Amino acid sequence: MFKKLNGWQRIGIVLSLAWIISISGVAFCEFFFVPHARHCLFVYDAIPIGTVWTPKLDASGAAIKPWEYDWEGDDSIKKIRKLRVGAFASVLLLPLVGGWLLSFSSVRAFKWVREGFDLKH
Repeated sequence: MFKKLNGWQRIGIVLSLAWIISISGVAFCEFFFVPHARHCLFVYDAIPIGTVWTPKLDASGAAIKPWEYDWEGDDSIKKIRKLRVGAFASVLLLPLVGGWLLSFSSVRAFKWVREGFDLKH
């Protein structure tokens, strides 16, 4: 029913699983063990819905706009840890899909070229 996998395909499956486990492990560690998600790739600290902006002043006394305020540095607001789903899915899947497509297309191209040399005229 299923064709047997050759050695290269088995290596590809093992490497793919290792990639999935490692990227998932990085995301897991960032989500649960990093205290501040400021420089994380897969997670960020979001401000809860319903947070009300209270006007704040900078050192010179000028009003700070909400989009200019350092929300991540303000520890008085409890933040919610969230996953950057797009970044996680991209880093997880694009190298896998690209690697498999490149390997299968390379094999087909090399077979096609080799068959061109084997023609009996």
